[in-house]
Amino acid sequence: MPGSPAVGSEVARLLSAGPSLCQNVKFLMAFANERGLGMIRLELEHFHDGGGVVEFIVGLDYGITSRTALEYLTRRLPNASVYAFHTAGRQATFHPKMILFEGTRSVSVIVGSSNLTSGGMATNFELGALVELDPRRDFGVIAAIQDVWGAYRNPRPPLKPAHLQLVTDEWLAMNRGHFMRRRTSPPVAAPSGFPPLQVRFISPPPVSTPGGRHASTAGRPRPRVLWLQVLEETGQGGTQLQLPVKAVSEYFGVSTHASSVMRVSVDNSPFRDVRLSHFPNHTHRVSIAELGGVRRPALLRFRRVGRFHRSFACSIITGRSYLRNITRCKEQTRPGARCWAVEL
Repeated sequence: MPGSPAVGSEVARLLSAGPSLCQNVKFLMAFANERGLGMIRLELEHFHDGGGVVEFIVGLDYGITSRTALEYLTRRLPNASVYAFHTAGRQATFHPKMILFEGTRSVSVIVGSSNLTSGGMATNFELGALVELDPRRDFGVIAAIQDVWGAYRNPRPPLKPAHLQLVTDEWLAMNRGHFMRRRTSPPVAAPSGFPPLQVRFISPPPVSTPGGRHASTAGRPRPRVLWLQVLEETGQGGTQLQLPVKAVSEYFGVSTHASSVMRVSVDNSPFRDVRLSHFPNHTHRVSIAELGGVRRPALLRFRRVGRFHRSFACSIITGRSYLRNITRCKEQTRPGARCWAVEL
């Protein structure tokens, strides 16, 4: 509103506020272009490079979202999850505008009329609300907001899984025609105080494994199933697991130098966000609440869900089924440690 800080300046402030206010950020945006991203580029890059978890769902309706913006997100922020939402029709338009900032002590959400464009971030007369919530007191409101995100992240009726598409170089090449038809608009001058709007593509450092090899999977399929033995070494009341580094890069397909978010359904429960945490001692952990109270040893079976990026169906296996399947697990990081295996 007039007299209030521009939306872009509030987004930049929260991205720079530290983990207590923001360690995960989720953009649910009808439209995005390079000029809008340019207004938060420095803060977004610093947040991502420091291990912050970044997710984007951006709409393609009316050709307003630019190819350059999507290229920037996928190439400069390699650990981010970037999705395009497209209904391929004119009966309904993808039109939400929400940015969710999840921190250790606070959850904030910006909801209003602003798109991730220069107008939405700074130069238009927009209407928006910044709501700051306390997880200890406002857990019901936070759950409702996260459910809105989840409805798009794992589409449910009347939305369809086909509406959500993972943005990759291959996807951009296949959809080149959509962006070629897009009409360009004249440049918009940014107000003083914002960084330059010209987005530069910066090649990120290669993700490397402990042996110094690049964790590239080009040309070979990623394993579909991970079997992981669960012993007594779990933390957080028996719910936290330490993951083998090799499984982090080769199976989950994420950086071994930063935390990330994946979607998990445990024993057919609804999908939810699960944080795969990276620690300075180069260990990686994930918490599965359903493991609390499960007798050990046990097995976890992760199965990649093909229609969603970084989404996995997880089964907890005990008893006789454990004895039948533990023979699959041939790999260990050291003698006496839990064993594990991946399958195509």
